[in-house]
Amino acid sequence: MSRHYFPSTVFRMTPKNTLREVFSHLGADVSTTRWEELGFHHFEPAQRLFDAMAPACRVQADLVFRQIHLLACREGMDAINEATEIRHKGTHQFGPGSATNRYERAALVWIADQELFEQAVSLFGLRQLPWWRIKRNLPRRTIDFTDDMRQRFESRLEQFFVTRQNRGEICTVEMKEPGNGMSYFFAYPDDYPKFVLQHDDARTLFSQTFRPTFEVVFAYNSKGGTLEICGKVSHTLKGELEELFIETILNSCSSPDEKKVYNLSVLKNPDFVPWTDPWDMVHVAIEAITVYEEKRHKNTFDFGYGDDFFEEISMRPHHVMALEAAKEVRKARFRFDFHAKKGREPVSIRFEIGEPSRNTLGHHDLQYVRLINIYLERWGITHERTLASVA
Repeated sequence: MSRHYFPSTVFRMTPKNTLREVFSHLGADVSTTRWEELGFHHFEPAQRLFDAMAPACRVQADLVFRQIHLLACREGMDAINEATEIRHKGTHQFGPGSATNRYERAALVWIADQELFEQAVSLFGLRQLPWWRIKRNLPRRTIDFTDDMRQRFESRLEQFFVTRQNRGEICTVEMKEPGNGMSYFFAYPDDYPKFVLQHDDARTLFSQTFRPTFEVVFAYNSKGGTLEICGKVSHTLKGELEELFIETILNSCSSPDEKKVYNLSVLKNPDFVPWTDPWDMVHVAIEAITVYEEKRHKNTFDFGYGDDFFEEISMRPHHVMALEAAKEVRKARFRFDFHAKKGREPVSIRFEIGEPSRNTLGHHDLQYVRLINIYLERWGITHERTLASVA
């Protein structure tokens, strides 16, 4: 069945008693039409009633019928079911008995609960967006989208698009939470200027310049820890927008850092000490390392969680000799113990690093990740990615 919209299609497919209720809610005079005499496909009286409505009322009615038509499909029924589950925490019957078809069910939902109907329309529209890609393993957090966070997000998007594409001087962000852990952030930055030709009241042709907005949608799933983005921006900017969202909204950052490579050769030194500044109030331990010996034989030194590798081997000379004789260190497990200080909760973060760019640091608060990266670079473990390192 064609999905092109015509009001007559809705009038023909919707049972006449239900159609009468829709027109009545729209403010039309339904008393002049003998609805009980209309056959199932007899739509001309409804068309005449629609055409006789005042222009402003007809515009509103056309929007309602267009949305009913939009939801009168399998995907639309799924959107109604999802919206019903969110709003009523279960199934809910609209109108007496079961609807005879999808048009009637969509119309009955509009009659009974217009807020739920609008939510179903929004969910349907979101399901049709061409998502770019899914980013997984993000923090699973309930977002408190305060005015301060919204303004900060808008400001960063404005700066991003002005710097990268010379557009987006003004950006507005709206958030919707349909439920089930989903949060949608609709960003509307200003687009490039456009020129249109129009007629004035005197039928004189004139040109007008205006700045439309374009849409970028961020869909965050707090239950699954995922993020999807939709919008007309290049593939190159996709990852940067993801990072901007993760930093601004989730107060975190991505891992691994694709701009970094790791060199664990400093861990071959049995006297290595992961020294830190006392004012940072952090203790670091290397719990395990994996080395490659001659003929690619792999050897892992792991004395268990909680123990420091270098403290343990200081009492085991044969391990020191094995470490010094190793050809290279390929993997290490770190533990950072952050002690409580003003503005910071105590936390222990354990992760692995492997050459050349493997990192299981995951997503933690930005203040912890930034400090970890500072120390990794200070010890000579982290390096900027170069063409040579990629090769």
